[in-house]
Amino acid sequence: VVARCRAATKPTNKTTGRILAPRPKRRRAVSYSTDDEGLVDNTCGGVMKPGVTFFGETLEDKVRRRLEADRDIADAVIVIGTSLSVAPMSKVIAYLPPSTPRILINRMIVHPKHTDEDDDDDEPEFREGYIFDAYMLGFCDEVTRALVRKIKGSEETQQLAHTELLTNLEDDNEDFTRSDWDKTKIPHDRVLLFPGAIAGHDLDDTEYCETVHCDGCAKEIKGKIRKCTQCFDFDLCQSCYPKLSKQHYGGEHRFTTEPAKA
Repeated sequence: VVARCRAATKPTNKTTGRILAPRPKRRRAVSYSTDDEGLVDNTCGGVMKPGVTFFGETLEDKVRRRLEADRDIADAVIVIGTSLSVAPMSKVIAYLPPSTPRILINRMIVHPKHTDEDDDDDEPEFREGYIFDAYMLGFCDEVTRALVRKIKGSEETQQLAHTELLTNLEDDNEDFTRSDWDKTKIPHDRVLLFPGAIAGHDLDDTEYCETVHCDGCAKEIKGKIRKCTQCFDFDLCQSCYPKLSKQHYGGEHRFTTEPAKA
């Protein structure tokens, strides 16, 4: 199903759907057709698209530029409501310096795919056995509402309601079953449980997806991908690489090679 626009700012030709050319020399008003209910039929027929990037689409270049500009000044990164299985946005965590605090708000524990590029950062990774500094697990709305009340010091509650630190979880807890969380590999003092938290997802293998488009020719890359190690989401195909890699930051950035997923 494709949603199409039912309104436009200019009159259109009903047959072709094209916007009618203005007639500036004529002073009479432009005539619009109406339907049986007297409503103006001003349909442009264009495909309606929300302000999001669908799976398989390329990110706008401004996303990459803003991430690169914010990389060293971000106070923290909050990952909320995701499987972290779709690149390139799942790579934001590894792209930021390890010193940037990381917070996960999600129903279950998820982690981005680890690559060899993650080990090349000038600032060594100090986390062992975990990726996020805080795992706030549960319904995202519940977690964010509780945080807002806590930050604002709401009189409704002086503490986060219906939560339990995994370290303190008892066998007789009415809201969470202790045995469900016994196999959690994440340090338990970093996991805070809210209503809706799901156990059983940890550092298990996850199927990761990435559709890569060349930043030179804009075509989907098949075969080998040439990735810039210093930019976020700058990729070239084999055809564009010889020329554009030299033009990209004057040839000073290093590229790695990895196979495109079949």
